[in-house]
Amino acid sequence: MLGVGIFRHRGLGCQADFDIAEEAYLKARDQGSEEAVLQLAILYAERGDESSIEEARRIASESSEPNCARLWLIRSNLLMLLEGSNTPTRKSLEAAMHAADMGDADACEWCGEVLARGTTGLINNEKAHQYLDIAIADGRTRAMIAKGIMLANGQGVHVADKHKASEYIERAARLGDADAKAILKRVWSENTSEEVQSSESSRISYFE
Repeated sequence: MLGVGIFRHRGLGCQADFDIAEEAYLKARDQGSEEAVLQLAILYAERGDESSIEEARRIASESSEPNCARLWLIRSNLLMLLEGSNTPTRKSLEAAMHAADMGDADACEWCGEVLARGTTGLINNEKAHQYLDIAIADGRTRAMIAKGIMLANGQGVHVADKHKASEYIERAARLGDADAKAILKRVWSENTSEEVQSSESSRISYFE
C-alpha cells in the first residue's frame, strides 16, 4: 500500500490524487510502515490548509526517531515543509545529517553542499569535506563541484588549491554535468587567449 500511496501522491505514471494517496498511506501505517507515517505527514503539509498542517505537525512531533537513512531524509523534507521554507533549515539539515552519518550518498551530497555554503547559518568545513568525499566516491557530480569550489576558496584547507579544484570540476564535466561545463567554459574563456583556446580543442570538447 505504501507504493500505491507514493504513486498517487506524486502522480507517478498516473493522475495524482491526494485522497487515494491518503487512504493508501493510512492502510500502510496500520500495517506498521514507518515511512507511511512520514509520507502521510508530508501529504498533509502539502495540502496546506490549517487543519492538515496541524495534523502534520502532530505526526512529526509524535513519530519515533527514524532507524534508517531513507527515513531521516524523508523527515528532513517534512521539517522543511513545516517551516514553510524552500531552502534548507537548521532542523532539516540536522535530520539529513543523521542520514549522511549513515553513509547515504544523497544525504552526503546535500549536507556537504549546505554545510559548505552556510545556508542554514551553520558552516562546518570539516564535515562538508567528509560528506562530499563520500558522495564523490559514489560518482555524485554536484559533490565534485562543491568540493572544487571549497578547494578554490580555501575552505577547510590550509591554502587554496585551484589546480586540485579544477580537477574535481573537470571530472564532473566529463561525467556530463552541465553546471561543471559552464564553470569550466567561463573560467577557460576568461583566462585563456583565443589562439590558445583554438589549439586546445580536445581539452574543451566536453564543454559542448
